[in-house]
Amino acid sequence: MKIAVNLLNFRSENIAGVGYFMKRIFELLNAQNTKGLSFFVFYSPQIDVRRVFAINKELNVEYKAVHKASNFLLRILYEQFVLPFKLSGYDVFYSPTPAVPVLLSRFNKKIKIIPTIHDLIPFYIKNKYTFLRGLYVRWISKACARVAHVVITVSENSRKDIVKITGIDEDKIKVVYNFIPYQILDTNTISKKYFVTVCTIEPGKNLSNLLKAFKVFLDIYDKSGFCLYIIGKNGWNYKKIYKLCADIGLQDHVVFTGYLSEDDKNLLICESMAMIYLSIYEGFGIPPLEAMYWNKPSIVSNTSSLPEVVGNSGIKCDPHNIDEIAKAMLELINNKEKYCSHIPQQLQKFDPQAQVSRFIQIITP
Repeated sequence: MKIAVNLLNFRSENIAGVGYFMKRIFELLNAQNTKGLSFFVFYSPQIDVRRVFAINKELNVEYKAVHKASNFLLRILYEQFVLPFKLSGYDVFYSPTPAVPVLLSRFNKKIKIIPTIHDLIPFYIKNKYTFLRGLYVRWISKACARVAHVVITVSENSRKDIVKITGIDEDKIKVVYNFIPYQILDTNTISKKYFVTVCTIEPGKNLSNLLKAFKVFLDIYDKSGFCLYIIGKNGWNYKKIYKLCADIGLQDHVVFTGYLSEDDKNLLICESMAMIYLSIYEGFGIPPLEAMYWNKPSIVSNTSSLPEVVGNSGIKCDPHNIDEIAKAMLELINNKEKYCSHIPQQLQKFDPQAQVSRFIQIITP
């Protein structure tokens, strides 16, 4: 069986959640669980695709570099008007993003089209993209869902959103949860006096309310010795976040680390008090899952997929209620063991081997 994999959307080694989903799938694919499958990876030569996506050398893989995918517009033109003619003889076209040639099924009646739609952020947070890019992303999300034979998504909440926005049958959508391979639960009890959050620095991650709540926490609950580490690269309108931090006097209590390596990020998480993740909308929300492996509970928004990810191993609160968020910080400190006790059971939901097995079952007709 010949499976085309579209990785043209990735032109930087600093991959985010969507990229990590594909990387973690590739990490656990091997010659045994892919017996009889051949992969043909379309990629941009701007990255070392084998290294960035940790593609197992045991796999039967051919690599097809596409130099025309060097920028956003050229990539779209190639995907929509050239790629359909390159896929003759393939059995499956898989894309870890909605980047699907919408005319493909007209030129190739036999190929099975399977995209992954991680979330519907473009429909909920309109300012994340420029006007034209936003139009395209919203259009391709709907179009790919309609032409796909199966749609993979990463949470039940995203499954509901896809049905609501695209109008496709819910039976067409299959959930493969995000997961973290080769990680085991570390039952360490180190809890230094700081919280951590991992996200791109942008308004959609609700960092303004997090900063305001942290200020209330410090002032009202006399926790002046606590710090907040914000791990992540700068995104759209990031200067607004830095300005707010300075305006409310948190310079000595908040550390913006920038993008960190996995090792450096994990070190900060494993010695923290807890993860805080208050996004307004998430298709999944990997940081709370990462924190669970270090035996850390989370404070998350009570919206979108985050309650589904955290379960009883964290506190869910209104992401717009500053006082509620501040109280959750105190509650977590005082009753941390209660929330940690639910972590082992919650992690079973995201078992790596189970998710990879489900992925293989979906993409093989």
